[in-house]
Amino acid sequence: MIELELVDYTGRILKANQYVNGDLFWACRGAGGGNFGIVVSMTFSLPEKVDKVSFVEIYAPKADAKMQETFLNAWQYWLEDLDERMTVNASIYNSLEEGMAIYGCGFFYGPPEEAAEVMEPLLNNGEIQLFVTQLSFLEAVRAVEATYPEYERFKSTGRFVYRKYSEKEIRNIVGLISKRAEGSIYAAITVYALGGRASQINPFETAFFYRQADYIMGIQTVWTDPAFAEENTQWLKKRFPYVKSLTKGSFVNFLYSHLRHYEKEYFGWKAPRLRKVNKKYDPYNVFTFPQGINGSPRP
Repeated sequence: MIELELVDYTGRILKANQYVNGDLFWACRGAGGGNFGIVVSMTFSLPEKVDKVSFVEIYAPKADAKMQETFLNAWQYWLEDLDERMTVNASIYNSLEEGMAIYGCGFFYGPPEEAAEVMEPLLNNGEIQLFVTQLSFLEAVRAVEATYPEYERFKSTGRFVYRKYSEKEIRNIVGLISKRAEGSIYAAITVYALGGRASQINPFETAFFYRQADYIMGIQTVWTDPAFAEENTQWLKKRFPYVKSLTKGSFVNFLYSHLRHYEKEYFGWKAPRLRKVNKKYDPYNVFTFPQGINGSPRP
């Protein structure tokens, strides 16, 4: 992103880029989300056009706990020297419909045969199925979109992983989803690759704090009957301390309402600077909301 336009608390449209309102531009790259105003336009410098990408999917129905443990262990070492043309997320899950399983998808900016070669270490000697389809970029985005429902009731959070886990820790992580909450139709641990270009940007350049993390690890539960909301909320709340003990900070795109010291958890040592930017561009805290910067619920 090279520029944005934002409606501030007075209704003015402000431009922000490297030269104008640079502090606001810095803050919105990693801590936007309505903290400083309402973004109404963004301008991007586009990379060289890509005609086709390889859309990759992995799937293992009936993946018992042992297979899920093997997958998570393979994942953490697979990321070490991962080809920067590949980006993938994957879930180990326990669903009402399928039981224990594994599913993941992502993009490879290269031909299908190379994509298959890059994915090979994750396939557990063929026990995990691999599907690779060459699509236009837009078709691939729509293919990812199709893996999500139109809406769902869920509770989730995601945190940053900076180290390798032991066999015991991986066993404990898989154990978090061995039993779903009452009324839950889906419980999952999802891992999202980082590294690559994200880690190469100067950490002072934007407000995004966790650039050196290896990946994001999320945990979630999904239900359909609103009567089970509290049971599912408590299910995740009970498991969160263990996930927190293995990770650093929380991903602001996976807001978690029970998070203590949320500004520090989301933004690290950048939180004080973000509070100053917020005070400058929204001095009366018009854009306040729970877990907003300088935010609090309205009475």
